[in-house]
Amino acid sequence: MCYYGPHRNLQVMSNTEKVLITETDGSTALKNATFTDPYENAVRYMEKHNILQMFQEIAEKLVFDRPRDPLQAMLEQVQRKIKDREESRKSE
Repeated sequence: MCYYGPHRNLQVMSNTEKVLITETDGSTALKNATFTDPYENAVRYMEKHNILQMFQEIAEKLVFDRPRDPLQAMLEQVQRKIKDREESRKSE
């Protein structure tokens, strides 16, 4: 048995797949409800949407340009990325 915070009935089935067993009315249990590790879900999401690459590009530009208002500069970069994405979708 493996404990993660308040989830005391979480049994590890493998490194990525777990089964959550919960009691509903004391007589029935939800069995074989599987889900993937939340960390792995987050990593997959970040890879799918290139999150780390976007943050790296923004951070590199901030360090190189050293704007007086870094927050405004980040906002402008994100807005530019959104505009570029929309324009690229229109051209498809």
